[in-house]
Amino acid sequence: MKKGFFIVLLLLIQGFIYAQDMAFSDYSISPSEGEHFRASEKKTIPLHLQVRNPGFTGGQKALDDYIHSNLEYPVQAEQQRLEGTVIVKLLLDKTGKVNHAVAENAIGMGCEEAAVRLVESMPAWMPAIQGGKAVPAKVRLPIRFRLY
Repeated sequence: MKKGFFIVLLLLIQGFIYAQDMAFSDYSISPSEGEHFRASEKKTIPLHLQVRNPGFTGGQKALDDYIHSNLEYPVQAEQQRLEGTVIVKLLLDKTGKVNHAVAENAIGMGCEEAAVRLVESMPAWMPAIQGGKAVPAKVRLPIRFRLY
């Protein structure tokens, strides 16, 4: 009963925000009769839909290449043949620079420290965009330790 009430409340709040948060205009064109195009009527796009998530410069392949090239496997973990994934939470500022990184979980033998060092040495990401402006963002990034 309580769960259903909160879902309905959330939907009502989301609908209210959608109705109240109109800010950006989209002047798109739509086909008209024949070969002519005309500007469509002014459409407004809500602020909460004007969002771009942060991304590593160059995309996922560039991120994978960066991790593969720069991750230093801890000697003790390598000797013990330890493998696993460390989830690193990082905070990106408005420019996309990594400001703070912390390991969310532990697999041991120095892997958490190596993952955090790797993330803190990353080049700037493409920043998150909301409402047409760059904003700080939190990212959870899995760093996989695999012996090949």
